[in-house]
Amino acid sequence: MAGLRLFQRTPQWILPVQNPPIDEADRTRYRADPSVLTALRDELNSGFVQSFANAVVDADSPQLKQLQQAARANLEDNVADPVLREKLRPDYRAGCKRLIISPNFYDAIQRPNARLVTEPIARVEPEGVRTVDGELHRLDVLVLATGFGWTAFCGRSRWSAATGCASTTCGRSVRSPTCRCRYRTFPIYSCSTVPTGRSVTSR
Repeated sequence: MAGLRLFQRTPQWILPVQNPPIDEADRTRYRADPSVLTALRDELNSGFVQSFANAVVDADSPQLKQLQQAARANLEDNVADPVLREKLRPDYRAGCKRLIISPNFYDAIQRPNARLVTEPIARVEPEGVRTVDGELHRLDVLVLATGFGWTAFCGRSRWSAATGCASTTCGRSVRSPTCRCRYRTFPIYSCSTVPTGRSVTSR
């Protein structure tokens, strides 16, 4: 790729990915008794869910302070250019908008062939994107990654229920108790792509 330009509407707080390597001793232990790995996974998941829930609903919680500190440190420690760092710094506290968890976003945006564009887009032209400052950003490909149409993928497949109702016409999906998305007329179909899911990245 010769170059990449990221048109940013608003910056978001980004948390680092805590994914240390698993040594051979632990691998052997997990193979011998998979329940140990299951218990560890459940412990980590429940701890994350509880901490995150406390952080986003209580502005004075210690969990929120830890979250904010981690996000701020991630930005400060990994973006060298002070001008770029400030462009990437949100003006709201962590948790007010969807948090991004990424191991390499800051590295990617600092590559020599990458550029962060913060000027609002005025219009899309045949040659590229023109921002309000008058600059034309010439592009070969424009990727629209707004994340607003999070149910759009459902329209790519079509199936019918015994009632004759088709997947593309059966009405809105509903949230299930397991925090997944399901269709009223398709009780055995569910997916984890919901507004609160990790795979949805509204900006």
